Amino acid sequence: VLCVFWVEPAYLARAYARFLQLHRLVLDDLSESRHAVIAQSGIQEMNPDQIQIYMGLEGLTFMKGWEGETEYLQVENAFHTLEKNNIIHCSFVWNEQNFLATGTGASHAGELKGLTDCGKFAVKKANQHKWLLDVSHLNEAGFWDMYEASTLPIMASHSNAKSLCGHERNLSDEQIKAIAEKGGIIGLNAYGEFVREENPTIDEFIDHAVYIANLVGPEHLAFGFDFLDYLQNDGPGTAF
Repeated sequence: VLCVFWVEPAYLARAYARFLQLHRLVLDDLSESRHAVIAQSGIQEMNPDQIQIYMGLEGLTFMKGWEGETEYLQVENAFHTLEKNNIIHCSFVWNEQNFLATGTGASHAGELKGLTDCGKFAVKKANQHKWLLDVSHLNEAGFWDMYEASTLPIMASHSNAKSLCGHERNLSDEQIKAIAEKGGIIGLNAYGEFVREENPTIDEFIDHAVYIANLVGPEHLAFGFDFLDYLQNDGPGTAF
């Protein structure tokens, strides 16, 4: 299971401190767990009685608080330290704009504003450390910048097909094909608003799987359920 650290919008003014707090609390919990183990990079021999947790990052705004005299040094130092802490994945933004990229939910996200120069530098660092690069929250310009800059496969951890649901968080056919061409994967998102604009159903969730499999092959599919309040069933944002 890929699990991410995410700094909530309410904490963005002190994102670095919040990330350190979350990281400490999660590691404390996992150290006491009999059911989960933190996976190292690469495929590990699995204990059938344990869940392997691959740790990632959803949004890198907090890196602006890292030590370093420039943004580039902050990014470089952050990657170096985080790799030692078994982080193997990152998406550059959530629904905001930061010093690396612009997210789909940010104001003016539709403008042709892709990765910043520091964002392209961060792609190189991620490639050097063999991290999984995640495009799910990037605006379209940022998506194509990351596609061009990365020498390794990219993934969309929790996005669906825009041809079936036009939400900006979903992927066009061209984006789906681009991910597949690089050998990447797409995690199907069960969050209702990304399945259908109104009254989403399980069958329509399955339609996204069939559509993407027919377009690029089932080997490029995964589950990216985006579990968030998933036990609730009372509105259009429901995750199945």
